Amino acid sequence: MKSLKTVLTMSILLVANFTYGQMIPEATKQRFENKYSDASQVTWSILEDKSGYQVSFLHMKKHMHSVFSLNSEWMKTTTTITRKGELPRLVRLTIDELYPEAVYDWMEWFESPSECYFTIRSPLEPRRKKK
Repeated sequence: MKSLKTVLTMSILLVANFTYGQMIPEATKQRFENKYSDASQVTWSILEDKSGYQVSFLHMKKHMHSVFSLNSEWMKTTTTITRKGELPRLVRLTIDELYPEAVYDWMEWFESPSECYFTIRSPLEPRRKKK
């Protein structure tokens, strides 16, 4: 009886996974593949508010998340940055000047069709410049 339960459970999980994967439109998957052709460990999901699709993946050894609209349009991508050295030089210099003793505990690169920026979290307050 235990084997039958295991087989039924596995069958349900496989069917649910297959059905869920089929819910992402082919046009959305194609747009993603065109933008990130060498992505690996790709996992799709439907946004909680059902306004589009999210895909988590590895690209160029970085953890990334992209969002696509219901019309298969790319909306944004967020890239996790794990080391300060991965930030552009000018960004690092600016942060080092304002936060010389900062230890960064979280960094992301955000990009969309209309804007790009970094989000950097550190527990320290900026150093005030002397007048």
